Order: sequence, then C-alpha cells, then structure tokens
Amino acid sequence: MKKIFYCLTAALAMAFASCSDWTEPEAKQMTRYNNTEIAKTETYYKALRDWKKTKHSITFGWYGGWSDPAASTANMLSGIPDSMDVVSLWDGATNLSEGKRKDLEFVQKVKGTKIVMCSFTKWVGDGVTPAEYNESTEKRHEFWGWKDGDQESKEAAVRKYAQAFLDTIAKYNYDGFDIDYEPHYGYGGELASSQDLMKVFILEFAKELGPMSPNPEKLLIVDGEPEFLHTELGPYLSYFVIQAYRESESGLDGRLNKGINKFKSVLDEETITNRYVMTENLESAMDCLAGGYTFRKRDGRAASYKSLEGFARWQPLNGYLKGGCGGYHFDGEAANTPAYKWMRNAIQVMNPAVIK
Repeated sequence: MKKIFYCLTAALAMAFASCSDWTEPEAKQMTRYNNTEIAKTETYYKALRDWKKTKHSITFGWYGGWSDPAASTANMLSGIPDSMDVVSLWDGATNLSEGKRKDLEFVQKVKGTKIVMCSFTKWVGDGVTPAEYNESTEKRHEFWGWKDGDQESKEAAVRKYAQAFLDTIAKYNYDGFDIDYEPHYGYGGELASSQDLMKVFILEFAKELGPMSPNPEKLLIVDGEPEFLHTELGPYLSYFVIQAYRESESGLDGRLNKGINKFKSVLDEETITNRYVMTENLESAMDCLAGGYTFRKRDGRAASYKSLEGFARWQPLNGYLKGGCGGYHFDGEAANTPAYKWMRNAIQVMNPAVIK
C-alpha cells in the first residue's frame, strides 16, 4: 500500500507525469509481479520512507526462514510488503552472509522498514551462549558469571547478557530488540520468572534502545506478557506487542484495558494505547493463507472477514490511535496468490491509501 503521498507544489510539476507510478496501490503492483521484487522509482521509495516517519498505527510481524538472495524473493526480507513498519526476526539473525546483509540494508535504507532481533530470554545466556559453554547449566553460569545465592553476581551476569545482544544489534545495524517474554506460557526460567532481574535486563537495554534512550528511533519491544513486568518499566518500551491470538473484538478491548490498568501510573492512556500492538497467530499454513480465523465483533456475531483483517479494523473504545496490528509467522503468506495478499489487505484497511 502506498500511503499518503502528495505531489505538493508547482515546483514538482515535472514529476506529475510519474505520480501515478508511485501512488498506484502496492497490492495491484504485486498482483502483476507476484513475489519477485521489482525496481521502483526513488520517488516512490522516498514517499514510502517519509510516510513511515508519520504517526500512524504500525504493521508488525515475526519473520522466519530468512534465506540468501535468489531469483524469487519468497524467503527474503525484500519480498515482504513494502508498507510493513517493523519486522522481528524469529530466526537467522546472526552469522549473516553478504547476501543477507545486502538484503537487510535494502529494506532498511530504501524501504524504511525497521528490522529488529528477537529472542526468548528464559535464562541468562539463552540464545547467545557459545556452544562449548552451553552443555550444562553449570558451564553456562560459569561463562556469564552467575552465582546462585549471590544477587550482585546475578545482576552483573544479566547486564553482560544484555550487552551481548546489544553488540550483535550494533554489528548488523539492527533497529532494536524484541524480548519474547512469556513466563506463564512455558517460557519461564531464572531470568524470565524474576521480575527484579527482568528490570535489570530491560534497563540495560534502555541505555541504548527505546524511548528513554539517546536513540529513541532504536526500538525496545516486549512481546507476550508485558503486564507482568514491573510497572515502572513502561516508559522504557517502544511497543507492547500482544499475542492476542484468536481474540474477538471485545477480547482486544480487554487486552488493551489490562495494559492501561497496569501502566497508567507511569504513562497516560493515550501513550499506552499508541504503543499497544495486537497480533494474530499465523503459524498454521492453512490459516495464514486464509487470513486467520473467524473473528467475532463486540456483539458476538461472526464478521464477514477473517481475524487478521479484524485486528486491522479494531479501534480502541477510548478513541486514541492504536499501536497497530500484525502477525506471528506472517512469512507463511509468501506462498499466497498474490503474495502476502491478506497482510497487504490488513495494511490497507488499517491505513487506507489516499491517492492524489
């Protein structure tokens, strides 16, 4: 979807002949070109980047199966919808080949899409401990400096762990970090199940990422169960990404109200709403290709559209701009015809293109 792009002044009269080229809805272009990336004009890409800097509800998604460049962009970041705002890498975020580095740079610099690294953080070292130290809990603790019964050593280990991620983010120039925090859904552990240590962990990231850092354009995201964090951490987070899988319209209302009640002492209601992103589970190939599941409106009736579109249509009852919507493993829709047709539709529903 190409959003609010304008031919503004007489000084741009020479560009008028090409305006239709960059205001044509992206979905129409991709119907023709399917899943092979096409070279679009710099006028189009600049308008796309400029639009992403405006205040709007974002489109977010977890992306898996990132591969090296090929004739088809089906497994490349370049092939995802241009108007995606934030993509969280579910896997393959380290040891990048030159081809993947160029793919990453293209979507960041040309399309203006923010690409963040994602990881579970059940225990200190989860996801980044060198293999030779990851054979046992004892060896892992030794590597990170964690000592049971010694709170000071634990906090130092947590900070060292956060810095390991920050080093990787800096190495590949990612746009931030997405902490998959689900302590009550099978992903608890010595770190994730400790609110106090999670506070140390997040505050270490917040020195370089998030709205309270010197680099607020670098995102610090918590997905899953942010309502179980210490309340005072709210202002440090760029987005609260909620796994509102198979929720109804009233269910989404409830998820937002839970966040408002949790963080209202440290953030105003509008800011909380602006940072709340509701996501659907698209891991099932069949449901992903169909646009999600049955979606029920506030009156309990089934909508005529599936849940991904329902999440895009949902508007908070308080009247404030929602953070956005998105999906887990939306990459499964690369195989759709046209590619990503339901995600593109959700983007258009949430942020309708204005063609001028």
